[in-house]
Amino acid sequence: QSLERLCALLDRESDDPCLDIVEMAIAIEYAAYDLYRSLAEQLGRNSELHAPLLAIAQAEKEHMRIAGEALRFC
Repeated sequence: QSLERLCALLDRESDDPCLDIVEMAIAIEYAAYDLYRSLAEQLGRNSELHAPLLAIAQAEKEHMRIAGEALRFC
């Protein structure tokens, strides 16, 4: 999704803006995880970029976990 669309979603009236923000963060982190994991798979294990891309994907999973913990503050 474009940045403009995401900002428009956050600008709309909501019963729980905190929840909206955290859910959006989780969705963005998941999309990033999927991107890096998919790129690593497409390049294959013999690519010098395979391991770094998988490491970035793992970092995105950690970001999702942190965002998930933030849900308790909403």
